Amino acid sequence: MDCHGSHEILPGEDRNSLVHPANMINTCGRCHANPELVERHNIDILNPVTRYKQSIHFSIHEESGYASATCNDCHGTHDIQNQRHSRSTINYWNVAETCGKCHVQEYEEFHNSDHWLALQRGVRDAPACITCHGEHAISDPTGRYDIIKKRELADHTCMKCHSDDELALKYGLQEGVAATYSDSYHGLAVLRGDEEAASCFDCHGVHAILGQEHENSTIHTSNLQSTCATCHPNATTQFAQAYTHSSVLIRETPIEDIVQIIYVTLIIGIIGFMVVHNGVIFTGYLKQRKRGLARVSPDGDPTAPAIRRFSVQEIWQHSLLRLSFTILAITGFALKFPDAGWVRLLSSIGLSETARGLIHRIAAGTMAAVAAWHIVYVLTSRWGRQHLLRMLPLGRDLQDFFRNMRASAKGRPPDVKYGLFDYGQKIEYWALVWGSVVMGLTGFILWFPTILGEATPIWLIKVSEVVHYWEAWLASLAIVIWHLFFSVFHPEEYPGSRVMGTGKMSVKEWRHKHAGFYEELEGELEGYRKGEIAYDDLSPFAQQALKDLPSQDHSLQE
Repeated sequence: MDCHGSHEILPGEDRNSLVHPANMINTCGRCHANPELVERHNIDILNPVTRYKQSIHFSIHEESGYASATCNDCHGTHDIQNQRHSRSTINYWNVAETCGKCHVQEYEEFHNSDHWLALQRGVRDAPACITCHGEHAISDPTGRYDIIKKRELADHTCMKCHSDDELALKYGLQEGVAATYSDSYHGLAVLRGDEEAASCFDCHGVHAILGQEHENSTIHTSNLQSTCATCHPNATTQFAQAYTHSSVLIRETPIEDIVQIIYVTLIIGIIGFMVVHNGVIFTGYLKQRKRGLARVSPDGDPTAPAIRRFSVQEIWQHSLLRLSFTILAITGFALKFPDAGWVRLLSSIGLSETARGLIHRIAAGTMAAVAAWHIVYVLTSRWGRQHLLRMLPLGRDLQDFFRNMRASAKGRPPDVKYGLFDYGQKIEYWALVWGSVVMGLTGFILWFPTILGEATPIWLIKVSEVVHYWEAWLASLAIVIWHLFFSVFHPEEYPGSRVMGTGKMSVKEWRHKHAGFYEELEGELEGYRKGEIAYDDLSPFAQQALKDLPSQDHSLQE
């Protein structure tokens, strides 16, 4: 009578019956939602009624009345057995058949999977329906909180087993698959909430999961290309093989590991050099300042005579480069570090994975356009060609470096007369050229991986990922440690150089920072005043100085 009632017993199909499907949850809940009874009988499953009411089964039940699974559909009616009993409908080995009474197609697919075969062999670690879908709180696969939603699938469901090294060793599973997926674009994009990026089931299937050696497997060698083509219509065999778990394991592709070691070594060496170099200069400046030998701040008099250093085109190129690089760095590292606080903040204000990827590509296109603009500019413009020629490394640059280091180490102003560009600016410019080429090529490969065709090596795409990532670190660190030090944080520039904003530098600054070029320019103007040099024979810099200097005698002397 606990289930059917006493004198008011009604047929099970009667809507008012205690055992009518619409009422089963409350009938069973009399005991199973009773804390005292649960504690007295030491029942392991806590709050099954509450959890069931969070499920898709209950939602459908509420909407349709009784058109979905309720307690007796899974547990039975009068033949309810303990889960450990071999005939129990919720015994781990029988769960698939129980679920299959309603989910016929899913059961048929699962019945042909490696997981099913493992269960039949008695492997308790093999997943059954409840392993992936849960038990009472089973929710809609398309629902927001479903355990098999893409992020939860990657983080919790498949990873529970496939990230377990002991299970991999015990059953001979491929090791490292969880880590390789999590560190891939697909894994990182899914982690950022992208519903379009591939998760485990997009490649391996859902219920009919088969090992790679099975000819019907979605990841069998003969089927891999078509699997990738479901998302990437132009996928080639090389492209497909480049994105397998094996392709990112060091033992499978040692070239990636070699490239990574090279880059990490370069970063340590190059950034280490920059830190030491700037440290020597900064401490040397402090010593000079203590002795009264250093300038406290840059010349900030807007009325002082000034000569153009950069053209309007160069100012725009620098501005667009600075903007695009900053956006690329932010949106690039946002993918790699989705759990960082600043990334979460950006995500909360609308930077979804779709938006991030789009913004990153727009910034990449902008940077490529600026690079093309700069190439045309330095080849076709007289001013640009002169800047490029004076950017070429010279033997005296090495001498200037050692003189600067020796003087700074001793706390004395360096006796160095730099030309239009000093050795530090040359290093930075050619590093930018190198970085732009490397990031451009690898970025293009990662942006359009399917156009490489069958002739390219399999490892090219993965190596491009490695190079793109570490080159981004190298470039970002170099900008912060080298460029910002000399343009913003050096005491002579703080709180920032105005040259790239105005394009002009005062005569005092020219004489202080680029004494060699100052003397060269002064010599040209002197020859012009004396009539020894015709206007057309002057360098573009001297011609510009004639326009900028207010004095009638065109002298640099103030």
